[in-house]
Amino acid sequence: MRFTLGYIFLFFSLQAFCQDTTFVKNFYSGSVVNVPDSSNWKIEKAYISSGDGYNIQISLKTFKEEYLPKEKISFPYYIAEMELLTDRSSVSYIVTIRSTRK
Repeated sequence: MRFTLGYIFLFFSLQAFCQDTTFVKNFYSGSVVNVPDSSNWKIEKAYISSGDGYNIQISLKTFKEEYLPKEKISFPYYIAEMELLTDRSSVSYIVTIRSTRK
């Protein structure tokens, strides 16, 4: 009985530390975002879209390797891949970000 309770406690306590820190955000072109104080951000994937359901993956060379707390991320108003979209008036970035605690 003690072993089973110990195992259950260990399982649930480890689950608290295994939270996924990857999230997806949508930003308009030309916007600027500040990284929160308590975390570092790394951009894993980036796409552009004009809202018609067609996303184009863009190169990660557009962004830095890692952003530190309170650092600003600037999303370009124009990049060459935008020429592939039909409507370039309302382009947005769809970005997958991994957050790591400082």
